[in-house]
Amino acid sequence: GNTSVGPVAVPGDYGVRLVVDGWTSERNLRLLPDPNVSASLAELRQQFDFLSEVRDKLDELNRAVIELRAYASAIEAMSAPPPEAQRILGELRLVEQRMVQPRARYRKDLHANPVQVNDKLYRLANFVAAAHAKPTRVQYELKEEFSGLADEILAQYYGLVDRDIRRYNDQADDESTIIHADVPSEEGEPQHPGRMPGY
Repeated sequence: GNTSVGPVAVPGDYGVRLVVDGWTSERNLRLLPDPNVSASLAELRQQFDFLSEVRDKLDELNRAVIELRAYASAIEAMSAPPPEAQRILGELRLVEQRMVQPRARYRKDLHANPVQVNDKLYRLANFVAAAHAKPTRVQYELKEEFSGLADEILAQYYGLVDRDIRRYNDQADDESTIIHADVPSEEGEPQHPGRMPGY
């Protein structure tokens, strides 16, 4: 991801912990205000909270894109995907196109193709992070608009996984045609909606 959109810590007192091979060291530190920044601590806190929320939404979107592409790759790897698997693949690709711009290999490609919600959030965060000030009313409105769109698309994707892929896997007769995502979940296990292979 673009590290420039991450929230900058607000001046104040912090604790730092370093853990290496079971060894732990802790220190306290004080982050001083930048003398070149005129914003108040309250305004910087507003900026931090804003960017943290955008970062979290982008993280959720990016995890979903990675998982979606893994499901799609599983279908494309089948020697003879059943018609229902082909239909699900088409639905996955349509959702992917709402999340990100799959044709955009490089930043310049975004000028020739429609910008999707992922890049809209990135651009908004970049503008807010560059100002060293509290976000504007318009920026808050854009965050609500883009986050709402992201939630709508994520709900569409999760519904596809929980409904269509799960039902398809439960009814699959051949383990080689089960749709699975070879990416770890937050619990560290691969994603297999519905019947697990071999069950």
